[in-house]
Amino acid sequence: MGFVTVYMKNIKEYDSKDLEHLLSMVSPARREIALRKKDEKDQIRSCVCEILLWKGLTERGLDIEELAVSYEEKKPRLYDCFAKVMVEKTGMDPSAMNVGLDFSFSHSKDYVICGISDLPIGVDVEYLRKNLPLYSDHIFAESEEATVRNAPNPSEEFLRYWTCKESYIKCAYPKEENLRSVTLDMHHLPYAIIEDDKRKEYYFETHSLNDEYQWALCVKTRENFLLNIVEL
Repeated sequence: MGFVTVYMKNIKEYDSKDLEHLLSMVSPARREIALRKKDEKDQIRSCVCEILLWKGLTERGLDIEELAVSYEEKKPRLYDCFAKVMVEKTGMDPSAMNVGLDFSFSHSKDYVICGISDLPIGVDVEYLRKNLPLYSDHIFAESEEATVRNAPNPSEEFLRYWTCKESYIKCAYPKEENLRSVTLDMHHLPYAIIEDDKRKEYYFETHSLNDEYQWALCVKTRENFLLNIVEL
């Protein structure tokens, strides 16, 4: 049975005096990514993403000194540092670098989340801000507009669709697709991507967080898996 653990952290308490310490806790590659951001709060969010990843891997009993993250590809991935050296030195099969785990980051305003799984995973969190639009050509297929507009709480329904679609893009990483190209049937659990048999294997789940945020996860499976949500 597969597993999924989602770590959440409210970063409202962090400010400029914490940034240097946070930067010291992440990999050089993540530090470089964080420092490219102009906004200090975005730098903090970027650091906390990877800090949650290391915490999750440590709690699974892994030696994080032996692991590294590659941010060179559009979908970041974990690899085994020792195996990487052996691949480079001996030409060993590059698949040996794979540690068999996937992860996904997301952040919005005061919350950062990190999903870790032995299955392909994507997560997304969004803040339920005021005056959310009820329709967006960038997000919705035409068939989804009426569902959002007629929902008891259209703003929450808007975010349910948005976060699910973002989590799917992060899970499957279909580079040629955008949010509008993914049509979801969210009337019945488990939600399904319609009009495409190949994509019915993805599982979606949505949650509210502190009545101010919506978050979703997408996992490439239709089998049962263990879900653990950890709010730090």
